[in-house]
Amino acid sequence: MIHLFKLDGTKERLRLIKADLQEEGSFDQAVEGCEGVFHTASSCYFDPIDPQTELIDPAVKGSLNVLKSCSKSASVK
Repeated sequence: MIHLFKLDGTKERLRLIKADLQEEGSFDQAVEGCEGVFHTASSCYFDPIDPQTELIDPAVKGSLNVLKSCSKSASVK
């Protein structure tokens, strides 16, 4: 991700925060002060045994957790 900091203006405006998609509230700090959020993370398995359990359920839960954090933040529009 170091290449991101080579882009103009990112040193002052970009911050990286570690969060767990499966843990509700772990994105609260990450979205605070943001006007918008792009959520692109998801679990990735090439040969899942149970796609519902390994891919779909975690993706839905992770997306809901990010949306909940956004809804609690006054700055996210």
